Amino acid sequence: MKNFLLSLGFSLFLWTGVFGQEISGRVLDEQTREPIAFATIQSDRFEGVISNDEGYFALPLNNSEGSLTVSCMGYQTKTLPLKSLQAGKPIIYLKEAVVLLDEVMVSNRRPDPYEILRKVKERIPENYVLDNRSYRLFFRETSKADFEELDMEVEKATHVKKENQEKTNQELRALSQLVKDSQSKNFKDFLGNFLVRDADTTKLAVLKATELLDSRKDFSMDKVENKAKNIVLQYLDTNLTYTVKTGIIKIDDEMNLKDDSDDKDKGHYSTASLRSQTRSLFNYSRFNSGSTLLQLMDPGLYEFQYLRSTMLGDELIHVITFRPDRGKAKYSGKFYVNADNYALVKTEYAYAPGKRGAKFNFKLLLGVKVVENIENGTILYKRDELGKYSPSYILHNEGIYVYVHRPFKFIENSPARNKVRFDFKMAGNFIERSELLISSAAAMPPGDYQALKEPEKVRFLELKKYDPTMWQDSEILQPLQEMKNFEAIE
Repeated sequence: MKNFLLSLGFSLFLWTGVFGQEISGRVLDEQTREPIAFATIQSDRFEGVISNDEGYFALPLNNSEGSLTVSCMGYQTKTLPLKSLQAGKPIIYLKEAVVLLDEVMVSNRRPDPYEILRKVKERIPENYVLDNRSYRLFFRETSKADFEELDMEVEKATHVKKENQEKTNQELRALSQLVKDSQSKNFKDFLGNFLVRDADTTKLAVLKATELLDSRKDFSMDKVENKAKNIVLQYLDTNLTYTVKTGIIKIDDEMNLKDDSDDKDKGHYSTASLRSQTRSLFNYSRFNSGSTLLQLMDPGLYEFQYLRSTMLGDELIHVITFRPDRGKAKYSGKFYVNADNYALVKTEYAYAPGKRGAKFNFKLLLGVKVVENIENGTILYKRDELGKYSPSYILHNEGIYVYVHRPFKFIENSPARNKVRFDFKMAGNFIERSELLISSAAAMPPGDYQALKEPEKVRFLELKKYDPTMWQDSEILQPLQEMKNFEAIE
């Protein structure tokens, strides 16, 4: 089928109509024309997807008949015939839901947020079911590295000519500039089935995986350090071994410079690593002892205020804010609670102003400083036909500031004891955005968990630019504009 390019003012986006049995579009606020994030879009056949931060969505279709339902917290639900969208109306405008004061005021008394959250915790067992379930999910990880400072220099090389040492330092300076200018990013996607017995016992069957990466700009902290070392090591004898020291600390007595690497892991992810990432993200939605959510609802740590009421479809929702009330509490955010059954249907959290995570500062002693300076997230739940809730979308962002200053000394294990002294200094921010879209959840049939045999590795397809046809007919998250614009240089 043909693709149609639709222009509306300054807003351009691709609408694929029924291309590959898929319909895509955008959800906007009717009054402000601003994008609406996390709106749920469902058809008669599919469980549904959500709109991304920019309001875009894509949903696979089986035919052009039926309807599309769009719902979002604080807005009136809208149901549209699919044919009307195919006639050229892929932008969906939602009206704000108006809540009358007498719907939430009881006996002229404002709802008590502490009492509401007490009932939320009391009804967790009857409202939620997360274990012994099978989930169809889509995972996306976006990683970024922003280097503020990067200085590398060979300070001394006893057996290297002066002109070669200067040439090495020129190469190191060029690498430094490339890294600082690179705005290094990579995107990892996979679709799979996630089997959950409990918080610690899970299995993962990956159906398809892709990675969007410019290998010339693949600059994690470790890889930058290794690239720099390789420039320095070109002047060392690979037939010898070396003692390696950083400062006064001996790292290796017998470092061998011969290249013994192989490509057996190229193009593969570790299944155990993907499962661990998925489980860690999924567990943010849990209410077990010590979980993030229960800590956020602890009145001994946080202060709560009733903000307002809103609507989710035809359900009344209480909106409660929280902020730190004790020194060790560090988040602020909002809870969205169903007024009828006291189910928590949405949570937003972030570091409160002036708060941060762990800080490790041994700049003077070890030349290392690490500060967790970003953490925020959103959790959405969906109710099934039996009235039980399970997570439908989980977003978690983390960011750290890292400073490393390491002097390295390579000493030949030979009578000559030739030495190369190399100084490495780096400072920058590393950000990771992880998302889970859970399109369906069902009770896990007996025997399914034991029957699933996880492979040790999962093959992924490395892409040079985003290809929407890779995920045709799959319920996934639409990429943000930065991912759409990404293109690796050949």
